[in-house]
Amino acid sequence: DTLLFYYGGHGKRDEFCTHTTCEAGDEEWLKHNDIIELLERKFHGGKVWALVDCCHSGGFGEAVMEKCNASNRSLNVQYGCIMSTPAPYTAGEEWTMTECFIKAFRGELQCSKDLQ
Repeated sequence: DTLLFYYGGHGKRDEFCTHTTCEAGDEEWLKHNDIIELLERKFHGGKVWALVDCCHSGGFGEAVMEKCNASNRSLNVQYGCIMSTPAPYTAGEEWTMTECFIKAFRGELQCSKDLQ
């Protein structure tokens, strides 16, 4: 079995905001490691595809790799991670990756060989 994990919203390098707005010190932040621990304990399928569209989204991929390395490359689940930005960078004002997915699913994504 395969699980699709999608997150689009506000993010920091090691956690996601679970509310419309999050300030430093708020309890609404969900740590990447907590999500990975939950998946490792509760998901009994084979693969997780993580699509993450937020500032510092690459931090989730980093957390997966850190967990993998700490467990001597022996995780219960195989992970594939598609992130909108590398961990140190912000994503900008709009969720561009999410908009592209929506257009693709609707069949509205324009492809051109002239894209540079």
